[in-house]
Amino acid sequence: MAANRTQIIAGWCVQRMQHGEQWAWMIVVLAAMLGQIGLPGGGFGFGWHYNGAGTPGRKGVILSGFSGSTSIPPVHDNSDYKGYSSTIPIARFIDAILEPGKVINWNGKSVKLPPLKMCIFAGTNPFHRHQQINRIIEGWRKLETVIAIDNQWTSTCRFADIVLPATTQFERNDLDQYGNHSNRGIIAMKQVVPPQFEARNDFDIFRELCRRFNREEAFTEGLDEMGWLKRIWQEGVQQGKGRGVHLPAFDDFWNNKEYVEFDHPQMFVRHQAFREDPDLEPLGTPSGLIEIYSKTIADMNYDDCQGHPMWFEKIERSHGGPGSQKYPLHLQSVHPDFRLHSQLCESETLRQQYTVAGKEPVFINPQDASARGIRNGDVVRVFNARGQVLAGAVVSDRYAPGVARIHEGAWYDPDKGGEPGALCKYGNPNVLTIDIGTSQLAQLFSRELDDEQLTQISSAQMAEWFSLLKSEPPLTAAVNALENRIAALTVRDDARLELAADFCGLFLMTDKQAALPYASAYKQDEQEIKRLLVEAGMETSGNFNESADHLAIYLELLSHLHFSLGEGTVPARRIDSLRQKTLTALRQWLPEFAARCRQYDSFGFYAALSQLLLVLVECDHQNR
Repeated sequence: MAANRTQIIAGWCVQRMQHGEQWAWMIVVLAAMLGQIGLPGGGFGFGWHYNGAGTPGRKGVILSGFSGSTSIPPVHDNSDYKGYSSTIPIARFIDAILEPGKVINWNGKSVKLPPLKMCIFAGTNPFHRHQQINRIIEGWRKLETVIAIDNQWTSTCRFADIVLPATTQFERNDLDQYGNHSNRGIIAMKQVVPPQFEARNDFDIFRELCRRFNREEAFTEGLDEMGWLKRIWQEGVQQGKGRGVHLPAFDDFWNNKEYVEFDHPQMFVRHQAFREDPDLEPLGTPSGLIEIYSKTIADMNYDDCQGHPMWFEKIERSHGGPGSQKYPLHLQSVHPDFRLHSQLCESETLRQQYTVAGKEPVFINPQDASARGIRNGDVVRVFNARGQVLAGAVVSDRYAPGVARIHEGAWYDPDKGGEPGALCKYGNPNVLTIDIGTSQLAQLFSRELDDEQLTQISSAQMAEWFSLLKSEPPLTAAVNALENRIAALTVRDDARLELAADFCGLFLMTDKQAALPYASAYKQDEQEIKRLLVEAGMETSGNFNESADHLAIYLELLSHLHFSLGEGTVPARRIDSLRQKTLTALRQWLPEFAARCRQYDSFGFYAALSQLLLVLVECDHQNR
């Protein structure tokens, strides 16, 4: 490996078990030891097989969506939940149902699980994706109401009190970006048939719910389905102008072209810039380096996730590990061949291709099958202390001794619905898996607002500044939206935790799921800000562990130019020219950044903040 160019490529699976962080962390450490990170064909990668993740993203736009919040305050202020956390790890939502008030460690903080009385599941199926289904059944018995919104009669729908049938993509109009990670283009998803039976699209469902709380206008903003599609498209048009990407007018796209395909990107080598100049191109870690040892994590003092990757014994393990004497087989649960997760599991046509005696297959080595008297095609009972399922045996030497495999996504079909311990007649492996977190860390670390900064943004001085901004009509709506989000924070005891979770999800995830605050995430030329800094006689501080194209650098440069203009020591024409160059560079990617914040920020603070910044930059540019 060290003698030749080697890239360590991993999928996304092993991290979804107890101590799963250690595996992913160690892969990066091993790649660092080989010394090839940032070289062509070297380093490491995760999920290259999945949705074009190993291909460069094309030079295109990322369409926005609905904001995570409305511009007016919510009807209820959640005052009944003071003292509880309203943001929790999704993997612990069953804990919240069964053990309200329980305090858990998460990402260096303590979280007090809130009491849950009602759950709404829109387009998701926890009876597929969550572990230890019998524990879910126990939690369901405590909930007062469960509502499911879906277009398939999933297990979750069957266990819901109220089911709101949603339309499929064939029964509504929509826009879709295709190519996933590669962002190849945009396609018009035109309605083929009217909504069938009593189904409604998601927009209409939530509009009707909002109407009952006198919030319909705040939700729709006066637009119908096509009106929103046109607005989202127009935001993409504006975003494209800043990136040199031309999108046709909406009517031309919808009625004539029906799809657009973006240009191929320039090739690049991941982490090459960091390798060549780590001071100017630091990573997004506290040190700016690849952290084989993390002081941030070490200081959390977690016994199950320490400051460097290491091996931990699991609570249960096959091949001589804990619990293996009673339950010797290791169960794998991997992606299926004939469906996407649990989607299309209901298809009888597809089931004919892979089921065994009408059951989900369980793959087992001949040695293990012989020891249990199992023959190919038998219906067998697969069980442990957490549950039991029926499955159809496939005996094959492709699987190692001591290992059995049942694909994830099989729909839960109990013989006694609603009873813990019931036998799943079809073969859902999550009846058998354990509901346990990876570790107390369990999430990415983040850098969020501290208490002093939270106090400052809600201070009287800040209110005066907002009032001054609102005197400018173009800024009024954006300032109102931000003030609304700040007001919502002031009534929450978990305000810092909410913003920490949002910060982590928005700014530290991959660029396909978040709003990365770097110019290079949106356009090819990441050297532009460096040239502007040199022209302004500035350089980045060693205390700022971010690359030079971070949004904060752009804003600091604009601030520097503003005060330099006031000092009169540099010719005003030169400063104004540099200021316009900086604004032009920022406008090339800020619209897309703001659109991504609106799309992915469910609480809405960072979405509102980025929108106000965008409006300020546009006004500044227009008033040149």
